[in-house]
Amino acid sequence: MTKKNSYLSISFAILLLFGLYMTRHYSYLLFHTLTEMFGIVVACSIFILVWNSRRFVDNNYLLFIGIAYLFIAGLDLIHTLAYDGMGVFKGYGTNLATQLWISARYVESISLLVAPLFIGRRLKTNFIMVGYSVGSFLLIASVFYWKIFPDCFVEGTGLTAFKKISEYIICLILLASIVLLSARRFQFDTSVIRLLIASIFLTMASELAFTLYMHAYGLLNLMGHYLKIVSFYLIYKAILETGLRKPYALLFRNLKQSQEALQYRLAFEELVSDISARFISMTSEKIDQGVEEALGKIGRFADADGGYVFLFSGDMKRFSMTHLWRNENLSTEKRNLQDLDASSMPWWTEQLLRHKPLVVPAVSDLPRKAAVEKSVIASQGIQSLVDVPMVHVGRLIGFLGFSCVRNQRDWTDDEIALLQLVGQVITSALQRKNAEARITRAKKEWEQTFDAVPDLISILDNEYRIVQANKALAGKLGCSAEELIGRSCYEVTHGTDKPPAFCLHAKVLTDGNDHVAEVHEDRLGGDFLVTVSPLYDQDGKLRGSVHVARDITRRKQAEKALQKAHEELEKRVQQRTAQLKRLSAQLLTVQEDERKRIARELHDSIGQSLAAIKFGAESAMEHMLGGTTKAGMESLEALIPVVKQASEEVRRIHMDLRPAMLDDLGILKTISWFCREFTKLYPQLSIQSEFGIQEGQVPDRLKIVIFRLLQEALNNVVKHGKAELVSVSLKGAGNRIELLVADNGKGFDADQVQAQRSLGGGFGLHSMNERAELSGGSLFIESNRGAGTIVRVSWPR
Repeated sequence: MTKKNSYLSISFAILLLFGLYMTRHYSYLLFHTLTEMFGIVVACSIFILVWNSRRFVDNNYLLFIGIAYLFIAGLDLIHTLAYDGMGVFKGYGTNLATQLWISARYVESISLLVAPLFIGRRLKTNFIMVGYSVGSFLLIASVFYWKIFPDCFVEGTGLTAFKKISEYIICLILLASIVLLSARRFQFDTSVIRLLIASIFLTMASELAFTLYMHAYGLLNLMGHYLKIVSFYLIYKAILETGLRKPYALLFRNLKQSQEALQYRLAFEELVSDISARFISMTSEKIDQGVEEALGKIGRFADADGGYVFLFSGDMKRFSMTHLWRNENLSTEKRNLQDLDASSMPWWTEQLLRHKPLVVPAVSDLPRKAAVEKSVIASQGIQSLVDVPMVHVGRLIGFLGFSCVRNQRDWTDDEIALLQLVGQVITSALQRKNAEARITRAKKEWEQTFDAVPDLISILDNEYRIVQANKALAGKLGCSAEELIGRSCYEVTHGTDKPPAFCLHAKVLTDGNDHVAEVHEDRLGGDFLVTVSPLYDQDGKLRGSVHVARDITRRKQAEKALQKAHEELEKRVQQRTAQLKRLSAQLLTVQEDERKRIARELHDSIGQSLAAIKFGAESAMEHMLGGTTKAGMESLEALIPVVKQASEEVRRIHMDLRPAMLDDLGILKTISWFCREFTKLYPQLSIQSEFGIQEGQVPDRLKIVIFRLLQEALNNVVKHGKAELVSVSLKGAGNRIELLVADNGKGFDADQVQAQRSLGGGFGLHSMNERAELSGGSLFIESNRGAGTIVRVSWPR
């Protein structure tokens, strides 16, 4: 619209409002009727426009509003006819028109609140029409027939509380409708959404004015009607004028957007197709440059500020930026994003490992668990981005992405699908580049290896001419590898054009199988293992053979040495078996001796005590049965020391077998207790105990092992060491647990004892060593004659 037309429109609007103002002074009924009829005409026109284009319109908000305004216009028409003084509905007074006004405003506000919910959803017009018809009928019936609608105006009093509160509620509903409409503003043209929101705001202002006015000719009443006129005029501008003049901006906006999106996608697809075609014929040397050029083309097309490629290391623990395109708005530097720790961005890495695109329309909306990623991205000024995984043979190798700095951007599913296609193209190109690099390296390595192999290697064609030979073969024959090419292998290796008796060439070229022959070659000298393998072309046709002659002279010598070592090992196994048999016999003897000792102690101590208790109890029973209670009690009292002695014997035997204290109090308390009890049995011996470990640091499986080793060590001190002082310590040394028992006794010759152990003697020390090894530990003994003994046992924690 030109500036001149704008002035004319404003001037016409001022004259129209002034005319209405003058009409109000002439006849308020005429002023009210004209005001209401303007809104009714606009509302009906909206319905006519939307209803007749309902099969084509793709904005269900407008369709819902059009239907709603038909019934709003109907209620406003009845309100106009019911106004006091019109004479249409006699006997009702001012209350009827006010009730109908509130009814129409409730319908209008609720319709505006519900309408945004139908954006993007299917709308059943027949169902909506029926619903509004039933609702309007019930409202009119509640006013005219049932007369249950609350009073809104009382003669002599004025507006009721219900009417005033309803106006405020209606304003709140209208405010909520503005919030919902603003949240879906992207579904409308900018000018349309502005007009709709402004119209709703003016409707709210109109309601507040009608709440506060004191009489019909007051300023607030006039302002209320003016605001209503302007609000309906804005709706007229938003829907009627825009719908008729620019239907693609209103009624068919989604269709227009779909057409634009389709054109955008076709252009995007053409760009992606062009990029893919360029990579097909691109040499590996230009792939890196081609990737960055492709990122630039896509970034500029999609209005992004940067495009990048990150690749993961083989173990997926590190990743680095390998390619980057950026414009002047992005401050990212490739050198600052190298060898990054993947675990430092766990949320990001987890999303990519699922092989799904990661779209971030607003970096500020990233979840709380992505706080690290959010701070890293935000530090570069990035507002939104998209990353698509790069997958090769089902494995994530990196990701491709684009970022925006100037504004936020949401990527559509079609765009993401095309970016995934670009990611696949770039992935294939980079894998091809890496494969060609590996082939080149492998070829060089193969050539180096081929020449470095000490075996004699030759490749022959079907006529047994040498195609390639390594340096070892050439050196063996006293010439260069180049001099051998084209010569017959028989003439070179045997001095004749005929194959020797052991040659497998002919058979290999006949049946296509690998063959191995062990031969002795006089001209080459030594024993050789010759492997002959066929060579096929891509069509499966036999083209030649590969011959590898390996000098096995040393292997022959090694086989003899191995045979000798095997015989010596058999002899050692036999000796070890005999030693184990002796050890088993000693173990059975010890077990039998232990059984005898326990049986003897049970018989000598417990058995005698139980016999004494039995005889004492029988004697007490005889005295009591004979009536001599006192003598019976004396007999029972005499049994008490015997019972105590038996209990002590049972406890002592039990402690020898397994101390209950070990399970109840732990190994540290048990060691302390055992050392005290041991010194009671052997007063000449002094034991000092020291602990450098906590009870919880000693595994339960080791506690009984430690206790038994301590028992055996202290018994050896008493039996053999003749010591006066013993030091016992249990400590945690680094990642190991160590038990140390040191005495100042007479000691022994450790080498001599070791020799006795190998011959089957020294069962006590041998059993300690076996117990330590079976529990995962190691036993060390240090001793010299006259210098005491140290027993050290250690286990890993």
